[in-house]
Amino acid sequence: MAKIVITRQDLEAILLEKLRSVPYCEGATNVTVYPLADQAVMPWDVEINWTVANFNAGTSVVDACAAALRSIERDLQEVFTLANE
Repeated sequence: MAKIVITRQDLEAILLEKLRSVPYCEGATNVTVYPLADQAVMPWDVEINWTVANFNAGTSVVDACAAALRSIERDLQEVFTLANE
C-alpha cells in the first residue's frame, strides 16, 4: 500500500493533535519531526524517512506521554512518508 506524502509541518500538527488526545498529555505544546537522510527499514518491514526528534509534553507525566508518542509515531510511520523539502 502506498503511503501518503506529507509535509513536515502537517505531520507535526497531526502528531501533536493525537498526543493531546491522550490522557494527561493534553498540555503538549510541541512535536518536532526529523527527516532521515537514509530510509530505515523497521522490523515490521515498514520503510520510514522520518522520526520524532523531540517534544514538549507540557506536563509532569513526561514518561507516559513519551510512551504514547512512540506508539503514535510507529502507527503514523506506516501511513505517512515525509515530502522532500
